[in-house]
Amino acid sequence: MKDKVKNLSTLAGDKNGTESGPESGAKVGTKKSEKLFQLIDQKIIDSSIKKSELSKILGYSTNYIHQLRNSDEKQLKNVSDDFVNAVAQFLNVPKIFVLVACHKVELNDFYQLSRSEYEQEIEQAIRYIFNDKNLGMIVSDEILNADFKVKELIVHLYQQSTQKVLIKNKVDLKDLLS
Repeated sequence: MKDKVKNLSTLAGDKNGTESGPESGAKVGTKKSEKLFQLIDQKIIDSSIKKSELSKILGYSTNYIHQLRNSDEKQLKNVSDDFVNAVAQFLNVPKIFVLVACHKVELNDFYQLSRSEYEQEIEQAIRYIFNDKNLGMIVSDEILNADFKVKELIVHLYQQSTQKVLIKNKVDLKDLLS
C-alpha cells in the first residue's frame, strides 16, 4: 500500500513541463490526462509489460486509450465507469484514486458547499495562512496570486499539518456509509 500511495503522489503534478518519472521520459504538462497516464505508465514500467498489451489488459482499443491520453479534461471526465474500474484493477488501487485522477471527483466534492462558496473559503483560508503568526513569516505574498489548485493544495496541507479546520462543512465519510 505504501508504494501505491507513493505512486499516487504524481497526482499533484507540475505544470512547468519538467521531466518526470523514472525511465518514462514523459514530460509533465498541462493536459489533464497526464496525471492518470503517469500512474498507468509507471505501472507498465514496474510490471515489465509492453505498452501494446495495455489495451488487452484494460479491454479497450489502443486508439481509445491513445485518444484519452491526449484528451482534455472534459473528455477525461466523461470516461465510463467500466473504464475507471478497469484502470483501478490494473493499478491495484481503490476506484476513488482513478476517479480523482480523471477529475471526476475533486477536493471540493467532499464539502457541503457550492463551488463559489468553496472558492471563497479557500481564498479566506489563504489569507489566514498568510497572516498566521507562526508560518506567515515564511509564506511569500505570491501565495495570494497563485493558481487556485495551488492555493487549494496549500490550504489542505496546512489543515493536515496543523489540525486546524479552515474549510468547514466537510462531508464525513462515516455519515455517507451509515
